[in-house]
Amino acid sequence: MFYWIALLTGLFSVFLLGVGTNAATPLSPGEERSLKPGDEFRECDDCPVMVIVPAGSFTMGSPKDEVGRRSDEGPQHTVSMPKPFAVGKFHVTVDQFAAFVTATGYEAPEAKCWSWEGKRFGQRSDRSWRDPGFPQVGLIRASV
Repeated sequence: MFYWIALLTGLFSVFLLGVGTNAATPLSPGEERSLKPGDEFRECDDCPVMVIVPAGSFTMGSPKDEVGRRSDEGPQHTVSMPKPFAVGKFHVTVDQFAAFVTATGYEAPEAKCWSWEGKRFGQRSDRSWRDPGFPQVGLIRASV
């Protein structure tokens, strides 16, 4: 079974996995090893659709002279992924995140919910992924 490392930030939610067919059951080690870049799979009915990303590297950050560049976009540096990994094909839904929390016992930082309030994006201690201040439906993205 895949090892789920959840990297959940305010705007970006990714499940990095070891590597594994479009079955709704956990993949065997052999199935995981047989996956190629671009292959998709799902390990349970409530799990997100995952896609295999090849190993490689890329430049993160923007050039200092880029028009509109913000101070948090640099310095540019190379990021390397030495092994293939799996990432969700779509945004993680509230229902999928709830299933992840139930299955793993993950304790989301309830006091760290970020939301857009008028003209400002900020942290709200009275909000959480369970209660972001608006009605949630299963297809709405969960940001933690």
